[in-house]
Amino acid sequence: MEYKQEIDKLTEQIKLIVLGNPISDSLICKDIETSKLQETITSFSEYVLEANAFLRHLSRGELNAEPPRRENNISGELKALHAGLKHLVWQTERIANGDYSQRVDFLGEFSKSFNEMIVQLKEREEKLKQQTAMFSENNKLFRAVIDGLSDVVLVIDRETQNILYTNKSPDYTFCYISPENLSCAQCDIVGKLRSMGSFEADNLIPFEYKCKHTSRVFYVTTFIYQWDEHLTNVHYIRDITYEKRYQQEMENIAYCDLLTRLYNRRYFEQTLSKRLTDKVDILLCMIDLDDLKSVNDTFGHSAGDEYLVAVAFELIKNFRKSDVICRIGGDEFAIIFENCEENLILEKLSLVNKKLKSISNKFLMSISYGVARADKENETSIDKIVGKADERMYKNKMLKRKDK
Repeated sequence: MEYKQEIDKLTEQIKLIVLGNPISDSLICKDIETSKLQETITSFSEYVLEANAFLRHLSRGELNAEPPRRENNISGELKALHAGLKHLVWQTERIANGDYSQRVDFLGEFSKSFNEMIVQLKEREEKLKQQTAMFSENNKLFRAVIDGLSDVVLVIDRETQNILYTNKSPDYTFCYISPENLSCAQCDIVGKLRSMGSFEADNLIPFEYKCKHTSRVFYVTTFIYQWDEHLTNVHYIRDITYEKRYQQEMENIAYCDLLTRLYNRRYFEQTLSKRLTDKVDILLCMIDLDDLKSVNDTFGHSAGDEYLVAVAFELIKNFRKSDVICRIGGDEFAIIFENCEENLILEKLSLVNKKLKSISNKFLMSISYGVARADKENETSIDKIVGKADERMYKNKMLKRKDK
């Protein structure tokens, strides 16, 4: 009778899992077999809840959400989907920058629609270029085309700076209406465009303009055009406010380590390469967490994550905002310093170590580090300066082991 009650209880727990609910209470099984089954059901319930929580994040587009644990095998496909979506975000950024060679082949019907959209975007861009070429043939056709555009086209006489034609009212497009008194404050973009009347064609470089009243961002492209008897500047003005915000969000995702919120390896390599190319006087610090694997093995990966986050926090707290702090691997960090003395850096790193040792009661936390310089006179490569800093970091780690 007691065995049957245990089975009934286990059956009830399985029903809760199917319904997506947590197991309501614990069951102590006296029978060995049912006890093993209880352990399996409990683990399965945790994995299902963890997978469902991750799925909810994905459904809301929260790609920086923490993925399920490594041992959660039932979430393998979700993790693959997560990686695919992040790659899709990267591809979308490339497309936004004009790379129409991107193709998606891992999302079924969506892939077909997405790839068709890319083709259409490319065709649309080519069509707009063709329309621009037609402007010089006929002013009437020119007006018919630009009147249908959602963006602003402003035609300004190069000599008098008078506005000869626009497909939209500049006052309506660029003015800011104050909600307090409904008074109008003219944005100075029109004044800036008028002042370009004397610019030669080679100096009419596209530029971005940020409205000081509304924080809207416009992208302005200008070309010289013969408008009837007038030589004019034709300004094509596109509102790119949302594009800039989206681009910034994508860059944050592309260059951010999701756990520590530091820069990742991609950003580190790009930044270091640019600093070396520009012959900037820099110090490179390579950092390795001591015994992170032991912490993971003994206390679990959540403890290891706490270790990583604690190190990241102390590095941010002790160094300047201008210092580029990155997590470049599992237990590896790197910092790029400009115009800084090595002794000061080593002193700060020593303080970080002292603070880390006092944080946790469960396990010891500390870092090993090495610093290498590349000044403006040196010819060096990424591999050389990283190798030099790594070598010093390794020596630091060996000395600490000898002292134990």
